[in-house]
Amino acid sequence: MNNAAAARTPSYIPARNFIPDAGKLAELLPGLSWLRMPLPFELNHINLWLMESQTGWTIIDTGFNYAETLQHWDALFAGPLAAKPVENIFVTHFHPDHFGLAAMLEKRASIPVQMTQLEFDAARRLTDVSNADALERQYRTYYTEAGLDEDLRLDMIARRFGYRKMVPALPASIAAVKPGQSVTMGGHGWKIVGGYGHCPEHACLYDAARKIFISGDIVLPSISPNISLYPGSSGDPVGAYLQSLDDIEKQVPDEVMVLPSHGVPFFGLHKRLAELRQHHMRRFDRLREVLSQGPCTAFETMKGLFAHRELAAGDIFFALGETLSHLTHEVLRSRVDRTMKDGLAVYSLVKTGA
Repeated sequence: MNNAAAARTPSYIPARNFIPDAGKLAELLPGLSWLRMPLPFELNHINLWLMESQTGWTIIDTGFNYAETLQHWDALFAGPLAAKPVENIFVTHFHPDHFGLAAMLEKRASIPVQMTQLEFDAARRLTDVSNADALERQYRTYYTEAGLDEDLRLDMIARRFGYRKMVPALPASIAAVKPGQSVTMGGHGWKIVGGYGHCPEHACLYDAARKIFISGDIVLPSISPNISLYPGSSGDPVGAYLQSLDDIEKQVPDEVMVLPSHGVPFFGLHKRLAELRQHHMRRFDRLREVLSQGPCTAFETMKGLFAHRELAAGDIFFALGETLSHLTHEVLRSRVDRTMKDGLAVYSLVKTGA
């Protein structure tokens, strides 16, 4: 095998050799089905998981607020879901492709959505109209300190206030769950395993009896989840994410079938955890290479980190957030200095002794 072919060969072992058509249920195991819904952007799909028990259906994640997805839900409720009620709606986290249609499904099924309180709070913050001015100030400060010029700042602020369109309504309330808690869905017990860094408190699900791990966005087979420091947020997202990978490795055995939100179900969890750690180590190495050329703003550092690809305006939010999360991790570990100069945050390598 030549190097190019090796680079295209996935390191994971696919659990199934098919991908279902959009909106169609594909049974993976008795009572557990894979449902792939479309997304109207580059990441063109999301995997949802449906479980059937003797008494009803469980839905894991909801899909994006998108006409085609709504049509698929209509067809499912008129077809496979018609004979039994939906008895559980479980959302892994607040991002629009997972949570966008939670209110619609809550209303249709007349049951509360289950998710962690921190995720629901994040969604409320972004949909609270009374909070719009405060959010805009946070975004303006974020982009100003990062070193974006005024035109790009205005463009980025306008782009990022789309959450209310992508999540047109919130569930009236939720049934809050917590990592470490056990829930029964689809006639089986699941342990909630927390994941951090990608979002405030992502809820993965582990069925120990059948060795199934619903990883959501925390562990994906062929791409790395975005780990960003967002406007108004604080802490150490990369550190939290790396700790989550360690915690998952301790709690979930390697031989599980992993059901990710993007890509395909796969085997090889612990190998993939190691690869995700290595991805961030390589990013730290590249960050130090960029800063070795001299002090940089976050925007300048971002351009160095992502020099291998052309970033469209829509990509900058995620690339800048990733850059800031890695810079912040290194600042907290005293490997990088952050100083303010003329309203800009400037980053430089900490000098070590000779």
